[in-house]
Amino acid sequence: MQSGNGKAPLTSDITHIDQIWTGKDLGVRDFVVDEELVDKYTATLGLPNRAVGEVSTAPPIALTDAEDGFEGNHFANRFGEVWVRQEWHFSRELRQGQRFAVTARIEDVYQRRDRTVVATEHLIAGDDGEVAARSVHHNSFLLGQCGGEAKLPDPNRRRPGSRHPEPTGESIGSGNRVITPE
Repeated sequence: MQSGNGKAPLTSDITHIDQIWTGKDLGVRDFVVDEELVDKYTATLGLPNRAVGEVSTAPPIALTDAEDGFEGNHFANRFGEVWVRQEWHFSRELRQGQRFAVTARIEDVYQRRDRTVVATEHLIAGDDGEVAARSVHHNSFLLGQCGGEAKLPDPNRRRPGSRHPEPTGESIGSGNRVITPE
């Protein structure tokens, strides 16, 4: 038996597994692209406040704020938790003043080496019900360990070929910016 993404299934010896399961509904919340949100990200990234007509659009990174506020996608034992991957798919721009409904659910739970990985999907949909963006975050947990030292894999020992393919589509240009703590 395999999990939804073809990776090795969870085994019964993992503790706390009853807290998280594939398909678990994490609820829905409202999200508004307001002026403060757009200004925060454009200023932080050193971007001009892009405008379409008279309405500003949110930089895609601002959508990470839409994912905040959901509970139930982490195990009680958060020792050694590591964010391992983030996927984003955008269908349209989000304009300042728009209201969205954000739904979240556990898309998958799978084993990777000595870790249990939880993939959480967030759908950001407009008033018309059309999905504007979809994200999936993969967080890994060391469920069998509650303290001590968490060992991370050596990135130099990573197998060739395990990289993700380059995105396809029209380039949006260079995003090189120097970001400082100020």
